[in-house]
Amino acid sequence: TYHGHGCGARPDGTPVCWGDWGNWQGNPGPPANTLYRQVEAGAAHACGLQQDGLVSCWGLTQVNMMVVPADFAAP
Repeated sequence: TYHGHGCGARPDGTPVCWGDWGNWQGNPGPPANTLYRQVEAGAAHACGLQQDGLVSCWGLTQVNMMVVPADFAAP
């Protein structure tokens, strides 16, 4: 969790977020039809490690959100 909200990956890999997100909740949300190993919340964004090893982020990019390099993949 982070400042009253949190995110995670369900056992089937679908992302889920809950709590107080202010005015950015789900705007935009996670990429459609993407399954995750892990999802973490930031100040006004979330990032997830996809099951294919890539990372995706969503939410407000102007609030300290890390820019994930296009060629980044987990080992």
